[in-house]
Amino acid sequence: MLALTPGTTFGSYRISNPVGHPGDTLRPWCPGFRPQVGGNDSRKESASVYIAHLAADRQVALKVLPAECLQHPECSFRLEQEAAILAQLSHRNIVVALDLGRESDRLYMAMTPIAGGALSRLLGEGRLKTSHALAILHGVATALDYVHGKGVVHRNVAPQNILLGDAGHPFLADFCIAKRLKFSVEWIGTDVVTGTPPYMAPEQVGGFTADQSSDIYALGVVAYEMFTGRRPFEGTNLMHKIVHEPAPPPRHWNKELRPRCDEIFASVLAKNPHERYPSASAFVSALEEGLAP
Repeated sequence: MLALTPGTTFGSYRISNPVGHPGDTLRPWCPGFRPQVGGNDSRKESASVYIAHLAADRQVALKVLPAECLQHPECSFRLEQEAAILAQLSHRNIVVALDLGRESDRLYMAMTPIAGGALSRLLGEGRLKTSHALAILHGVATALDYVHGKGVVHRNVAPQNILLGDAGHPFLADFCIAKRLKFSVEWIGTDVVTGTPPYMAPEQVGGFTADQSSDIYALGVVAYEMFTGRRPFEGTNLMHKIVHEPAPPPRHWNKELRPRCDEIFASVLAKNPHERYPSASAFVSALEEGLAP
């Protein structure tokens, strides 16, 4: 996949600089796609994201798919579906899609740019302070509750899909594998496990239908990582652990947490979806109470 270089034009856009790749690769939602470049670097099979400028020097973020995707209609289907879902959403904690099109045999979607990068970059520096973590979780939880109220399941809540704007304001991004619970059309033949493995709920790993509770579980994994500096399930046999093993109590990794936190995370990470919190905000509210001195 040839990169777009700064200063070049791409349709109506002038490329400024690359900012990286979305957290997901194309393979989970476009199983027929295989990158032409060899190697194991997942970035070679990812969409690319660039900061670009439109008329009047308006800045946008361009999500550009590899040209090879045109050989696999499911790729364009997913990008078009993502744009269609975002067009129906309006929330201060959700990215905004501005344009969808094709240029030089490459599909793209223009979005509002988020300056602060992904939460995953922040977590790479270790666990977060309580106030900072709760502020991010509250914003993502309200976005998820809004999305669920619209009959949409995100299915890929993970740190790389949570972007941080000015003053750390969180935005939920990457709706490429999101699904409408009613009147949705799934690509025929994509009978594959979708999501980012360490954050997937047991029912997703098992190949069952993901619903709102699956997103709440994923948010619980993100919160666990925020407060402990690690994910509840890691290493070998990851899928088996997610489905069959209980999550280690977070106080095992962070003794500064209050005892109530172990119960809260046991609930949000329950194997049975019906035993989890009824909403993302209910989970965050319980966490705020559990962390209060």
